Order: sequence, then structure tokens, then C-alpha cells
Amino acid sequence: MAEASEIPDVAMSELQLCPPPPPDELDRLLFHLPLEDFGRRLQRASQAVFPNNMKSRYTKVHVLLLCWEDGDPKLPVFRELMELENVFREYYNFETEVWKIPSKKSHHALNTKILEVVELEDDSRDCLKIVYYGGHGLLAPNRQLLWSNIPDKNDSGYRSIKWFAIQATLEDAEGDVLLLLDCCAAGTAATDNGHGVTELLGACAFNNTANGVGEFSFTDALCKELWAFRKVPSFTVGRLYNNLLRRIQLSPSHMTIQKAPVHVVLTQDYELPRSIQLSAMPRQLENAEDSKTPPQFESTSSLPKLESISSRLRPPTIDPMQTSSRGSSFSKVEEATADSSSHERTDSSRTSISLDANTYPRIMLSVQLPGNVRPDQLSEDLFLEWLRMIPAVAECIKVEAGWASLSTLIIVSIPMSIWKYVEWHPAIRLVGIVQSPNLLAPKQVERRGVVASMSAPAGNNPQEKRGEGVEAILSISVPVGNDPQERKERMEMERKEIEMMEVWIETERREMVRIEKERKEMEMEIERREMEVGKREMEMVRMENERKEMEIEMERMELRIEMKSKEMEMVRMEKERMEVEMERMEVRMEMVRIEKERKEMEMEKMEVKMEIERREMEMVRIEKERKEMEIEREEMDIEMERMEVRIEMEIERIEIVRMEKESKEMEVKRIKVKMEMMEVRMEMKRKEKERKEMEMEAIPSMSAGAEDDPQEKKGRG
Repeated sequence: MAEASEIPDVAMSELQLCPPPPPDELDRLLFHLPLEDFGRRLQRASQAVFPNNMKSRYTKVHVLLLCWEDGDPKLPVFRELMELENVFREYYNFETEVWKIPSKKSHHALNTKILEVVELEDDSRDCLKIVYYGGHGLLAPNRQLLWSNIPDKNDSGYRSIKWFAIQATLEDAEGDVLLLLDCCAAGTAATDNGHGVTELLGACAFNNTANGVGEFSFTDALCKELWAFRKVPSFTVGRLYNNLLRRIQLSPSHMTIQKAPVHVVLTQDYELPRSIQLSAMPRQLENAEDSKTPPQFESTSSLPKLESISSRLRPPTIDPMQTSSRGSSFSKVEEATADSSSHERTDSSRTSISLDANTYPRIMLSVQLPGNVRPDQLSEDLFLEWLRMIPAVAECIKVEAGWASLSTLIIVSIPMSIWKYVEWHPAIRLVGIVQSPNLLAPKQVERRGVVASMSAPAGNNPQEKRGEGVEAILSISVPVGNDPQERKERMEMERKEIEMMEVWIETERREMVRIEKERKEMEMEIERREMEVGKREMEMVRMENERKEMEIEMERMELRIEMKSKEMEMVRMEKERMEVEMERMEVRMEMVRIEKERKEMEMEKMEVKMEIERREMEMVRIEKERKEMEIEREEMDIEMERMEVRIEMEIERIEIVRMEKESKEMEVKRIKVKMEMMEVRMEMKRKEKERKEMEMEAIPSMSAGAEDDPQEKKGRG
């Protein structure tokens, strides 16, 4: 109760107002992931970042670089944009296009342009699209990204673009898309709704502001890293991001930690996770010269060469475990940035993983495994033995710690380059980003004698500690009795204790001498490291002064070039004026010629008109003759018709005579036939009469019924 009363009221109120852990945090403790599944996830992630096939899958790469037509004059991004375009075009042989966003109908124009880029090569999977943007960015009320030409919304010239709506078009493309956004609020949530792989590298998170144009900018670091990767056969976006993060945050030229870039996998093929691979196109590989000549930028860039800039970030590597305090922190920074030479040495996926295995920063993860294990089963060697079936992962995984929890909880660290490609699971949680080995790892210190069971008073001086400890031990009073034997035994015990103390004092003295020697050696090492750091800082200051002098010289050259350009412009304008005068004279001569031709055409028109009149008269005469001939032809036709009528009448008359003759002959024949028929009828009547008489004679008597029915009788006959 007394201890509780000593707690201030403010602290007590804060403790009372602190909310309990949310339910989802407690629910996640129930999820577990078998080690085999965790290993498979790491294997897929490592294969995505370090594929065995070092050849890029793309036959064509199109780069679209975007900036505002009326951008903010306080943010001159066009210079860095052209440097990035030069790196893509000259060293990677990519097809580049610089496009300025218009001030009128900005959203519609950009959307149309993005649709054109998506449809390049018929949206083939063999064509990679890279979209870069440099300018202002901000969050909309719906927490989505907007692009703007100036930061002030109240300005009359303010223009904005709903990038989150246009980005959906790129995510839905069949081919792979890489987004490079050097603007504020660049980080966005993954939609996980698309066909190809879409990855985003942004200058900062969605709730942060990006660095301005200059040495600390995202585009400047991107140019340097791409130039450093120029001779690598193939590298993934994950590796590019890992090097970007180290360069921006851990460079010794940056005296303060800069804002970290972000890497977001917007869409992914989870059946076979992969990262976008970049490499120079074949023509670039054929024409590349193996020389140490640094890239030459155009005079418009007004910046020194990339190699001279990137060379500042190549101090000698120092082992962080061999330093202490201040010196160790600088050595870690140097180790993190002294990897540019490894760009060219890397020629296989296994080499890449081994390089990343001992490189910082790294991602620290906590993994909940099912079941409890013994402490001796949580060793790093045993864990790597568990992962022996996936050696590519075993080289880059480090077991930092392990505990028996509700099941088993282990802390592992992995390279940052593969973190974004590890499939999500509730049992895997992000602990943080580490930039050094475990600083609180237990160290084995040699202990001798009884010092292991005793503790000296706290102090800053080791000799003072030893003196105070001895004084405390020697101040112990031993009671002495009256019995001589007892007194003798007590004195013997005291002597033995004194001998033991002398042994302990000698042991402690030797230990203190050794510790003092190690301390002096450590101080000398620290002084040497500090001298090296001082020399390096002086070298950096000298190089910075040289860079500024080069910038001043470049500005002078630009002024001279500008004056020369103005003189050439005046000469060109005078030449153009003379050309205009000559053109005017030629125009006047041309007008005279045209007037002459017009008169000639008038004469020709009159001649043509007369010829037309003559031809019209000739046509009238011909028409008259034609009509006369028509009349004669009609008369002849009438006469012919008359003759035909007479011929037809004569033919009809002859036919009538013939028909009359034939009819008379037919009448005679008909009469003859009629007479023959009458004779035949008379003969038949006679024969009928004879038959009846014969029947009357043959049948003298007939029945009454038969006699009464003359019809039946007639029928029999």
C-alpha cells in the first residue's frame, strides 16, 4: 500500500484510462502455424525475390515519366526526372516517354494516356510498364491518394487528379506494372484485385511527407541504385527496395535518419508468388563497354556524375561486433551502405541470399508454432536443420530468441527484401525493423575463485570497487572466546579466511588488470574509430565542397551556354527575317506570274467559249438533219407497215378460200357419213324387229309379272 501511495495521481489516472487490449489482439494468440508451412511460405517468398532464372521475362519495357505542365516552381522535379529517364534509356535500353500532365482536364487526359500505355503491345504479359511520377501528393477525404500541381488548395491555379481511380486501370492490366511515386502520401493499401503483378515503390508512407528535390530525395537514390545495378544480369524490385532503404536511411552522409521509402505489392499471383525482375535489354548488353567511365548527364541536369556521388557511399566495411558504443553505431551504418560493390559481384540467386543474410536492416518476426518444445530444441542450428529441405531460406533466416508460450513462440529475422512476399498468416506478426545484431546477448566472462559468489559495491573505478570490496570483507569481526583451544581454532579459521581473501584479492587484482587492459585497448580502438570517423567526415566535407564548386562551375557554364544560346537565337532571328523578306519577294513574283496566267486563262476561256458556240451551231445543224432523217425513216416505216398489212390481208384471204374449200369437202364427207349412219340405224331397226319376232316365237307364254314389266323385258333383250 505504501508503494502504491507513492505513485503520482497523474500516472494512476493514466493507468486507469488505458484501454484493455482489443479482442483481435487476444484472438491472434489462438492462431498457430506449423514450421513446415512457415518454411514453405519463406521458400515461395525467397524464390520470388531470388529466382533461379536470372533472365528477365520481359521482351520489352516501356517507361512513362509523369510531371505537371504547370508544376510548383518550388519543387523542380523535372531535372531529376530527366536524370532517371537518362538512366533507363542509356543503361537499360528501356523505351522511355516523358509526358507532362496538362492543366486543362488533367484527370481525363492522364486517364486516356494511362489507357494508351496499358494497351501497348496489346497488353502482353511480355511487356513491362513502369510509371513514374514526381510532384505533390495528398490524401483525399476517403484516405486515397490525390496528385496536385501545387500544395495550396485555395490557389486559383490548383489542379488535382484522383490517382486512386486511375491506378485501378494499371492493376487490372494483364501485364506487370511497376509504380514509382516520388510524392507525399505515396504508400497505399493493396487491393489484391488484378491479373498481373503490380508493385509500388513510394517515397514515403500514406501518412507522411516526402523529402524535397536534392540529395535526400527518393528519385536521387533511385537513380544511384539503378546505376549501381546496371551490370547485374537481373534483379528484383524487392532487392531494389532493400538497397533503397539502406541508402536513404543508413547512409553516413545523412546525419539524421531520413523518411523510409515504402514497398507495396498491390497485386500478386499467390499460386506462384514472384517479384518484378529488371535487367538491361539485349542491345544495351551488346553495346555496353566494360569501363570505369561514369555516366555523363546532360548539361541541363546541372549535377555531378552519378559515380562520383555514389562513391561517397562506399566507405570500408567494419565489423560491428569488434566495436563498442559510438564506434559500433557508425560501423553498422558503414556496413549497411558498403554493398555497392556487391551489385556487380552478384551472379546467382544463392549469392544474393547469402549477401542479404548478414546485411542490415532486417525484419523481425514473431511466429507461434503449435506445441511446446524443450529449451535445447530452440537453438539456431536445430531450427536451420528443420529448414534443411529449403537451403535457400536457411541461409538468410536467423533465430533471435524462443520461449515456451501457450504453444511455442520464436523470434526470427529475415532480409527485408523478401518480407513483402511472405504470405500473410495470423500467427506471423511483425515485431519491427532491426539495424544490428542483438545488443543484449549474454557474454561469457571468465570468473575465478570466490568472486563469483560475491559482489563489490557499485562505482565507476574498478580499483575503487576492489578496494571497497576488500575493506567490506576485512571489516568482518570474528568473536574470540576465553578457551585457548577455541581461540586457536578461531585464529586458524581467521588465518584460513585471510589466506582465502588473499587468494581472492590476487584473483580479483589479476581480473581487474585484465579488465583494465581490455578497457584501455577498447578506448584505443574507440579513439582509432573516432579518428577514422573524423577523417571520413572531413573527407565527406571536402567532397561536399568539391560538389558545391562543381555545381557553381556548372551554373557558370549554364550561364555561358545561355548567353551563347541567346546570341545564336538573335542570329537565327536575323536569318529568319531575311528569309521572310526573300519569301515576300518570291510571293510578289509569284503573284505577277499568277496574274499573267490568269489573263492567259481568260483568253483561253474566250477561245473555248467561241469554240463552244461553233460546236453548238454544228450541233443544231446535226440535230436538224437528224430530225429530217427521223421523218424519212418514219415515212418508210409507215409504208412498210402498209405493205405488211396488205400482205397479211392477202394471206388471210387465201387462207379463207382454202378453209372454205376444206369446209365444203368436210360437209360432203359429213353428209356421206350421215347417210351411212342412217343406213346403219335402219339396218339395226330391222334386225331388232326380227329379233323381237324371233323372241315372240321362241317364248309363247311369259309370266304375268314378266309380261306386265315391259322395262324388264326390254332389259333382257
